[in-house]
Formats: sequence, C-alpha cells, structure tokens
Amino acid sequence: MRNWLRLIRLPAVFTAMADIFLGFFATKEGFEPVSGFLLLLISSTCLYCAGMIFNDVFDREVDGRERPDRPIPSGAISVKAAIGAGAGLLILGVVLAGLVGWLSLVIAASLAVFVLLYDGVLKATPLGPIAMGACRFLNVLLGASTVVVWDYPAVLLTAAGLGVYVLGVTVFARNEAATETGQQTRWWSTRVGLLIVNVGFVILGVMMVTNESSAQTAAIAMIFVVGLSVDLRMARAISSDKPADIQNAVRMMLLSIITLDATLAMFLTGNPLFFLYIAALVIPTIASGRVMSPT
Repeated sequence: MRNWLRLIRLPAVFTAMADIFLGFFATKEGFEPVSGFLLLLISSTCLYCAGMIFNDVFDREVDGRERPDRPIPSGAISVKAAIGAGAGLLILGVVLAGLVGWLSLVIAASLAVFVLLYDGVLKATPLGPIAMGACRFLNVLLGASTVVVWDYPAVLLTAAGLGVYVLGVTVFARNEAATETGQQTRWWSTRVGLLIVNVGFVILGVMMVTNESSAQTAAIAMIFVVGLSVDLRMARAISSDKPADIQNAVRMMLLSIITLDATLAMFLTGNPLFFLYIAALVIPTIASGRVMSPT
C-alpha cells in the first residue's frame, strides 16, 4: 500500500480535492446536494491519481536512471498493474462525473484527455506546462459543474488564475532535479516560472477587485501574503540554484494551492467557514508529506 500511495503522490492529491470544494462552494454555497459533491470529489481524486500513475508509467525509463527507488523501476509495482490501475481510475472518474450531469461528464472527459496528453505526449514539449495548467482549470470547473459554469464569470476567472499559477509552478519545476549539464535550462525555467506564477496572482487579484464580497478585504490580504511567501521562496531557490531548494519551493507552492482555494472560496461566498473547511486539507497534506514526496 505504501508503494501505491507513493505512486499517486498522496500529499498532492488533497490539492485536487481543494479545487472541487472551491468550485462547488462558489456555485452552491454549501454541500448540497451532498451526492453531487461526493461524486465530483471522488471523480476528481480518481482522475488525479490516474494522472500520477500514468506519469510514472511513461517516465519509467527515465526514473530507472534518475529515481530507481520509485515504485515502478524498483519493481515494487509492475508496469501492467500500474497501467490497469491508471486506466480503471481514469474510466471511473469520468463515469462518476457523468452521474452528476452532462456538463460534469464533458469536463471530466476533457480532463482525462488532457491528463493522457500531458503524461504521454506533451510533458517534454513547450505545451506540457500549458496542459498541466489546463488540468487545474478544468478541475476547478468540475467542482462547479452542477450549474452552467459560464453563468459564473467570477468562477471562470478564478479557475483561469489558478490554472496560470499551476502553469507557472510546472515551468518552475521543470528541471528541478537537473544536474550541472542542465543548469542553463533550469536558469530559464525558474525565472519564467516565477513570472507566470505572478501572472496567475494578478488574474486572481483582478477577479477580487472587480467583484464585490463581504470578505473582500480579508481575502485580498490573504492572497497578498500567500503571493509574497511564494515569491520569497521562489527567489531564494533561484538564488541558490540548488535542486533541493527548488524542490522545497515546489512543495511549498503545491501546498499553497489549498490556501488559495480556501481564500477564494471565502471571497466568492463571503463565508469564512468555507475557508476553514478547505484549509483543513492542509493537515493530511502535511502529515502525508512527512513520509512521502508530493513531487
């Protein structure tokens, strides 16, 4: 079981759950209908886990050279078993979303396509980070898919801001473990990643300034604090240019997704309780992150 949890990178799974909370709360202002919420939450979890599994399936040769202790190259989990589990989770995720409604089905199916495109085709290309950002954008919309999402422009802009943020994180992390031969590439990716991450913060800031909320002041202050913390951690990693520092910055940026989702849910609903509900996901994220890496 530990090897399977390492394969799906358990600590990062909770960031996908946070997106569903955000999208659902922003359009329903609560857990009702509970059945729809749970179906979308499980659907997103299945799709995310499938993406992590296929990531290692397609990367097994590289992992065999650079990360031989990963579950697949170490032999702890066979390629056949991983492909079977990944395919099953991918199909289950789409089916569960389809039980909620046609829009949920379309978004989940699109998310599944982007997952496979990223893992199998686009990861090593310039379109790879864009595909990853699209996955995060679609995941937030999946949480909101019990309604006609294009009737909620603030939610669309929120999803776009988070998608751009994750695009930037992906660019920043692209060569996180590069050795001296890859340092020149990493020099560019970390700096471009820093720029894109801040574009994501700007999009979220524009959304907050152009929409009214009873929690506007608190939410804007929180976004500013998160943004400043992320920038300082990224700047420190860029300055040292050590793989360990870059990996630590990536972990912090992934963890920050939960805080961002919690803050945005509070802003969009005006309800501080929704901040607490989502922020509570930080607990299992940190706890599991102590025993296995989210990246």
